Amino acid sequence: MNADDMSGLTPGNNGYFTFSSMEMNRLFEEADGANSIDKMLSEKEEILQPNGCSCQLKNDTIIISGGIFYGGGLGYQVKIHENEFDGEIILASTSAKFTLEKGDDLLDEIYLKSDEQKLFLTEDPVFELNKIVKGKIVMESQDFLSKDKNALIKDKYWMKVLFECELHEHGPF
Repeated sequence: MNADDMSGLTPGNNGYFTFSSMEMNRLFEEADGANSIDKMLSEKEEILQPNGCSCQLKNDTIIISGGIFYGGGLGYQVKIHENEFDGEIILASTSAKFTLEKGDDLLDEIYLKSDEQKLFLTEDPVFELNKIVKGKIVMESQDFLSKDKNALIKDKYWMKVLFECELHEHGPF
């Protein structure tokens, strides 16, 4: 599935995402430093990771969440309220290795606010149970620190998510 082709999605709580990080770029020696939310929007041959997603309605807010977790993992959560939205990238590990500020305790799970984000919906959302929400969000996380051996390294994540799911009553994911 092409990273911008939502026609492959079918109702049934489907999600696909691709991600990148400063640390991944260092590992793969991408020295151009061109990773940004605009680059994620322009990429055409990205590998999308399938995942189950959940669309929940809580009062007047739609909450879309998903990811891949098994011990550790990577996920996302997007809240849509009226004409506003807010996304988060979730990182989890089997050991405490994340923090927002040097000197703070290390955490095994961290919710990263989105510094920059763009949301594209195929149609205006209907805030009613059993309605379908379909779209794409691209997010750039706030900076954070990650433990690598004995040092803390600065990192940031970029994520593109395609989603389509039916709105259910808010509850546990």
